[in-house]
Amino acid sequence: MSILSDVKNAVVGLFSKGPIPTEADVINFLAKLHDDADAAYAWVAANGPTIVKDIQIVMAIVTALGSGNPAVASAVLAVNVFTSALNALVAAKGAGEDMFQAINDAYQALKKMQVASAQAVLAVA
Repeated sequence: MSILSDVKNAVVGLFSKGPIPTEADVINFLAKLHDDADAAYAWVAANGPTIVKDIQIVMAIVTALGSGNPAVASAVLAVNVFTSALNALVAAKGAGEDMFQAINDAYQALKKMQVASAQAVLAVA
């Protein structure tokens, strides 16, 4: 499930339960969504440099040990995509752009990286 799916479900829930939402209901929903995006960015901003540094250290070791294994190569690619997504999120915030898509992209990249990493571990075990 993605962040976009969660938002879609929340919007459908907002409009499908009980009476038609008021303007205040919609404004409160949008404010909550904005706060969630800000919280996600704040976490990435606080932890991103450490995450990227740790990823780079692990990637150097993994690349040296298992670069000939297709599952490991796939995991390396997924990690690089995730790192790029984190950098894009920080850039979007810095440029004052809408971060929602960048947050979703980073989340999706994280999930793909987790799957690829698990497959790589199984492949070399």
